[in-house]
Amino acid sequence: MELIDISNNNLSGELPNCWRINSSMYVIDFSSNNFWGEIPSTMGSLSSLTALHLSKNSLSGLLPTSLQSCKRLLVLDVGENNLSGYIPTWIGNGLQTLLLLILGSNQFSGEIPEELSQLHALQYLDLSNNKLSGSIPRSLGKLTSFLSRNLEWDSSPFFQFMVYGVGGAYFSVYKDTLQATFRGYRLTFVISFLLTSIDLSENHLTGEIPISTYLTGEFAGVRNHIEGSIPETIGNLSWLESLDLSWNDLSGPIPQSMKSLLFLSFLNLSYNHLSGKIPYGNQLMTFEGDSFLGNEDLCGAPLTRSCHKDSDKHKHHEIFDTLTYMFTLLGFAFGFCTVSTTFIFSAASRRAYFQFTDNICNWLVAVLERKLSLIR
Repeated sequence: MELIDISNNNLSGELPNCWRINSSMYVIDFSSNNFWGEIPSTMGSLSSLTALHLSKNSLSGLLPTSLQSCKRLLVLDVGENNLSGYIPTWIGNGLQTLLLLILGSNQFSGEIPEELSQLHALQYLDLSNNKLSGSIPRSLGKLTSFLSRNLEWDSSPFFQFMVYGVGGAYFSVYKDTLQATFRGYRLTFVISFLLTSIDLSENHLTGEIPISTYLTGEFAGVRNHIEGSIPETIGNLSWLESLDLSWNDLSGPIPQSMKSLLFLSFLNLSYNHLSGKIPYGNQLMTFEGDSFLGNEDLCGAPLTRSCHKDSDKHKHHEIFDTLTYMFTLLGFAFGFCTVSTTFIFSAASRRAYFQFTDNICNWLVAVLERKLSLIR
């Protein structure tokens, strides 16, 4: 037997732990059932295994270390279960042939291991909706399969098996599929091409966007605590098609270099702390205001908030205040100089001024004396 597919049923119970060494099994697909318990350790004895689909069950516990013996594994899909613990480092050290790694929607915690950068063939990485913390490793930029478009993979078939019924009659064709979040939507792909994507959404990741994360396809880091500014070097991701960094703590302006992303067809930078004018040109002209909502200091198209009106009004107030202070100071200085000059060069003016002040003082003293006599 080379393939076992019992996916999309209502089967339940624990998975059997009796897999034989040196079996010729290539594909196991138990996805979308109600299986529970731990992943059997004897699955690691299937040295010929190329695809393991256990997603959408209720499996718990840790990933068994025996799986590192599956040196031919191309797809490891255990998403949407209750698996826990740290993401094991042996994935990066031992499964060098992995193309698709799906650990999303589990209970994995701790930091993203640096060892994942050793998966040089990896095309799809899903770590979303876990409890991962710490910063995004810069070493993810070493995932060289994300760096350039490999057109050879785009047209080549993935897993396809002829399935026969009782008596050897032709029954159907099994094609491996992948459920992935792409451009904001959850889609099912028949894997006849490779979808290049990194999805780190809905974790507790912090720090800045690693400049070395250069990929083709999609990058999603939704609902984390990623901070700092969007690096100017993001414009180097010439093949990037989808970018979702919404609901983070990003600040500063949107880099002008993003106008160089000519293949970008999906963008979501909403609900951050970005500021300044939204760059306008090329693909950035195609996005609506939803892509930038929740950034109170962003302005310009496609938002209705104008950049010039408020700044011109502020400049007008600054100019008006400056002129007011300047003319007030000049008026005071002119009056003071005029009076001082008159006193210096006119003896009659000085006598008249001092006589006037003496009269005022005498009048005030007389008034005070009358008030005091009335009180007594």
